[in-house]
Amino acid sequence: MGGVIYLLALMLLTYTALLYESGTILLCVFCGVVFAALSYLYVFVQMFLIRTELSLPAGVAAPGEKKKLVFTCHNRGIFPVIKIKGYVSCTNSYSGERRRLVIAGSPQGKQMELCRTVRGNHCGVVTYRLRKLRVYDLTGIFSLARRCDRCVELTVMPPAYAAAVHVTERCRSFAGDSDIYDQGRPGADASEVYSVRPFKDGDRIQNIHWKLSVRSDSLIVRENSRPLGAPVVLYVEPAVPGGGKKAVAADAQFAVAASVSLALAEQGCAHYIAWYDRGSGDVARMRADCGEDMYRAMMAMYEGAVRCGYLCGRRRQEDVETAGLRERYLDKYRGEQVVTEISVSREAVLAVNGVRCRRMDLRKLEEELSGVELIV
Repeated sequence: MGGVIYLLALMLLTYTALLYESGTILLCVFCGVVFAALSYLYVFVQMFLIRTELSLPAGVAAPGEKKKLVFTCHNRGIFPVIKIKGYVSCTNSYSGERRRLVIAGSPQGKQMELCRTVRGNHCGVVTYRLRKLRVYDLTGIFSLARRCDRCVELTVMPPAYAAAVHVTERCRSFAGDSDIYDQGRPGADASEVYSVRPFKDGDRIQNIHWKLSVRSDSLIVRENSRPLGAPVVLYVEPAVPGGGKKAVAADAQFAVAASVSLALAEQGCAHYIAWYDRGSGDVARMRADCGEDMYRAMMAMYEGAVRCGYLCGRRRQEDVETAGLRERYLDKYRGEQVVTEISVSREAVLAVNGVRCRRMDLRKLEEELSGVELIV
């Protein structure tokens, strides 16, 4: 803007000089043109001597939590830079919300760090991308811009509230196929050895470990392992992308799913979290034995949206609405035994084995979850 005003002033002076046939004013115009040319040359050189970085000290946050976005500039030239501006775009990969930020400052020395407080309002991966850098001359009037491509990501995870879950004996004694085995109790899976011990009256002859028995001159019995199957499947139906009320509903859906999954893990109930992966266009799942597994599953959902660039309006919503999550899951993992199926719909409706428990009030989600007891 300053350069445009300067150019208009030169044009006005030129018109005045021609009108009054003043050589002095023409000389001033000439000096002004030379000054502008040298200033732009200075800015052009400095623009390519500045290296920029964008960073977030902490890349994980809760919805609405404030974080510091650090914009760093390194001046590799010998001349100072009076003012710079960075233009940053902000995009939520799940909800599709977009906005822009401008970070400006005056470097003090060879390196400058500018901090801007940012926050992810809704769940998803928020990408901050430095799109353009504008460098000013020593007077602050003339400037040039160049494209940049620096980005950082902020993962906004849903909050987990206390939820009442009662795990029945049927789930606790569930013996399904699994690659994970119980470290505290033996079982009946002969494919994996739990431990070996001396022979006792009542032990089966088929369980005798003959090689070890020959070496130790006494009968040694092999105890089989007990696989830890996952008797529960938690379906997280695909949310409708978009901002406003749609983003709030998606946040509530993620919070309900995270709360139920964490409650199951605290009760020692292994389960699968299943969702429609937007990147592959198929059903995906992840086993959750603890709270960390639940958060990994949430991040996998976000990454699917990032891979396919699933922003609002880029793909038809009907593709997600007709996904048939449960039907696709049972078709893909046919033959697997399931004791309990829990689903969380896009309207934050909680259902167990197809029976609707409650539709959560988005304004008092924590209170609603504390008043529901799930029996699995």
